[in-house]
Amino acid sequence: MHEKQTLSKQPSYKASSPTSVNMLNGSEKFLVWVIHHWAYELNDNKDPLPKIKEAFDSIGFKDSSQLTADIFSEILLNLFTSSTVQLTVGCPHKLGTAEHLILGYLGFFQRNQLRVGENLLSQCLPSASLRLISKMLKALGKQLACHQFKISIRPEHLDMLSNIKYAVQKDDYQKRIIH
Repeated sequence: MHEKQTLSKQPSYKASSPTSVNMLNGSEKFLVWVIHHWAYELNDNKDPLPKIKEAFDSIGFKDSSQLTADIFSEILLNLFTSSTVQLTVGCPHKLGTAEHLILGYLGFFQRNQLRVGENLLSQCLPSASLRLISKMLKALGKQLACHQFKISIRPEHLDMLSNIKYAVQKDDYQKRIIH
């Protein structure tokens, strides 16, 4: 378990009822692991892609594992770089706002509610970033659907639609928050 944190002087947005990792299905747990691994490795100045690719290989993505790992990494990098609110990466037992945003978008995408997913992202991204990240999330969503990854829509995702506008705006000096 990682103890290292990047600290913020301001609180970040929190989901009203945080989801425990134990509440997730296998597909969702895997995606949360990818997000955590990516954030922790970057926080330690390591390249997260080799293990992410290996993980996608191991669950059957073989031909598309490198593409999927690259897309995932680009989504996370762009999300953290361009977010207008402070995003967090959760601990091994709870989800942060980054996990909620990605799982929420993918859940809405799988249920053909793309507009709702984009509204969720629009609460924390400028328009140009929203178009780029949404396009990458659609590509990721298609890859995941081809491999039978099922993502649930949770009450927290709907709560975020209404509450994220009250989130603390991030300062330029703020980075990923890892719990």
